[in-house]
Amino acid sequence: MLRTIWIISFLFFMACLPPQVESAELRSIKLCPAQDYNEETKDCAPGKSWVGAGVEFDNTVVRKVYLLTAFRAFRDEEVHHVWFFNGKRLPQPGPTVWIENQRSFIENISSELDWLRNQKEVGAVQAIAAVVKLIIKPSLSYKTKSSKILGPEWIGSWTVRVYDERPDQKPLGEMSFLVK
Repeated sequence: MLRTIWIISFLFFMACLPPQVESAELRSIKLCPAQDYNEETKDCAPGKSWVGAGVEFDNTVVRKVYLLTAFRAFRDEEVHHVWFFNGKRLPQPGPTVWIENQRSFIENISSELDWLRNQKEVGAVQAIAAVVKLIIKPSLSYKTKSSKILGPEWIGSWTVRVYDERPDQKPLGEMSFLVK
C-alpha cells in the first residue's frame, strides 16, 4: 500500500513539472493598428486584430501598426521581431535596432546584422527596416509587441519574422502585409 501511494505521489509530482523545452514556443502572432491597441490589456480590441494572409492597410488611415506575439516559455529568453520592407531600397540609411530592455536604439548594428545573416530564410539583409530585441519571461502566454510607423515612404509589402536566440534557425513565425 505504501509503495502504491509513493508511485502515485511521484507521478503527480512529475505531472506538475513544466515540460523541458529547448526554447520558447510562439503561441500567437497578429497585427494590430495602433488605434485599436489597448495598452492595459496589451492586446488588440476584440475583433480588430489581423491574422493570416491578405492583410492590407491604408497609410492615410493606419499610421502605425503593432506586431503582437505571445510565447510559452520556461526561462528568460531573447526573441527578435525583424521587419522587412519590400526587398527594395529603404527610405532610411539603414535598419534601426531597438533593444527593449534598454529602452533605446543602438548605434553599432553590425553584430545584429551578422547574427541575422546566420539565420535560415532571412532573405535580403538590405531589406531589413528594423530589428526589435525583446526579452520574454517564463509564462504560459508572455505577450510582446513591436511597432512601425507607416508614412507614405513606407508604401509597399512588408514581412515581419520572429526569431529566437538560437543561431542558424528558421523563423518561429511571420506575418506579411501590404501598405497602400
